[in-house]
Amino acid sequence: MEIYRKINGQHVKTSLIYFGEFLDISWNSIKKFEEFVDFDNDNGAIWRWMDENWRVLFAEIAMGGIGDMQPLSASYREAVSGRYQYIVGSPNISNFILMAIGHYDGVFKREPPFSHVKLIDLEMTQYFQKINEIEFYI
Repeated sequence: MEIYRKINGQHVKTSLIYFGEFLDISWNSIKKFEEFVDFDNDNGAIWRWMDENWRVLFAEIAMGGIGDMQPLSASYREAVSGRYQYIVGSPNISNFILMAIGHYDGVFKREPPFSHVKLIDLEMTQYFQKINEIEFYI
């Protein structure tokens, strides 16, 4: 039985909140692997883990595998290349690309609480917003 999923802005927002909650819960367990890998000097492993979970939990399960969601580690050039279909908008920013999820308190960090997103518009202006305070339009 195939389930049809209607993807809308609220669906994106809710899925981002769930993904942030997953990262919050998982972060302490993942950080234990620093016994084997120095995440501060070799970001590759931790970001590949985040990207893979992003791909499975967000892009495939939550978003229904519709379109080609860029990895969280995509460069701006990759994201605007036209390869990815999820350029979205909000009331304040007409077209932007979701570049990262993390925490913002004057400085953006990819660490808990994962309650903010880093957005870049097509002119390369960066924005940092709380997930629960943004509306998404696809």
